[in-house]
Amino acid sequence: MVRLTRCFLVLTLVAAVAVAVGAQGTPTSIKLGTLVPARSVWGNELAQMGSDWKKVSGGRYDLTIYADGTQGDEDAVLRRMRFNQLQAAALTAIGLQRLDMAFNAFAIPLFYDSPEELFHVMDRMVPVMEARAQAKGFELLSLSYGGWVQVFSTKPVNSLADLKAMKIFTSAGDAQMVQWYKERGFNPVPLATTDMLTSLQTGQVEALPSTPIGVLTLQWYSRAPNMLDLGLAPFAGAQVITKRAWDAIPADLRPAMKKAARDAELRLRAKVPDADAKAVAQMEQRGLKVSRLRGTPKQAEFEAMAKQYAESMRGTWVPPDVFDLALKERDAFRASRKGAK
Repeated sequence: MVRLTRCFLVLTLVAAVAVAVGAQGTPTSIKLGTLVPARSVWGNELAQMGSDWKKVSGGRYDLTIYADGTQGDEDAVLRRMRFNQLQAAALTAIGLQRLDMAFNAFAIPLFYDSPEELFHVMDRMVPVMEARAQAKGFELLSLSYGGWVQVFSTKPVNSLADLKAMKIFTSAGDAQMVQWYKERGFNPVPLATTDMLTSLQTGQVEALPSTPIGVLTLQWYSRAPNMLDLGLAPFAGAQVITKRAWDAIPADLRPAMKKAARDAELRLRAKVPDADAKAVAQMEQRGLKVSRLRGTPKQAEFEAMAKQYAESMRGTWVPPDVFDLALKERDAFRASRKGAK
């Protein structure tokens, strides 16, 4: 009798476990592609976001991250998403403009004075960007911040003429940007970002706009050991997921999963500016030469060119209504700062 009772209890326990496992099932894996290096401040935050997703969903969803460009460049990542081979992506500004040109509003040269100014504009424009992404079949999980773009080069750049004499990287597939460069006397070389190191080694590219953290992480400074310190533009990004994958997630889980993405964004905002500065210091210790033109007469040359670029972006690289909203919010931030003094 005792033996039968024990057997019954064991069978009951096994059945209970089977029911629990069956109710939860195998976690649904959301596959995310990105150029972001796995072992970087951005890669770490994506990993944390994936851990948070698993936690808030009770183990029903997890995130499989394909980092380091293993799924190809950002055009390839977007194609894979449309065929459901990937469901999500952490995109840079280059990939985001393929999704919608409105995201270029966060990458206008010399348009923003500080990260805080950029963040203010980003926060006010989230509803607009969400609606535009949804119209293209994507859900915007969060905007993100990659640092501030400087110019790195194989030879020193001390003037606008120096830069025009070099072969400058621009992203492949952006015919408008190539044409803009050529019309103003530059020598653009359209390439995939994944080809950067090889292109620097062979001399196919001599100058590239990028963030200090990115150049340090990817070791590009070993081939481009000079930096023009002008603070050209923010390097914004975003995490997106296909509407098909997002709509398949139970509605009660979505707010917590989107909050996890937003929390990752806020942590990056706190970490990246300091990491940018430390990256420059580390590279200088390893031989990077920095041309600091801010506050000098030569800066005016670049500012005049940047103003032309910004004006040409309205209606070409940025939809007019989105450009005007970014300008309005930027100026409102500046006015609030002046009023606070």
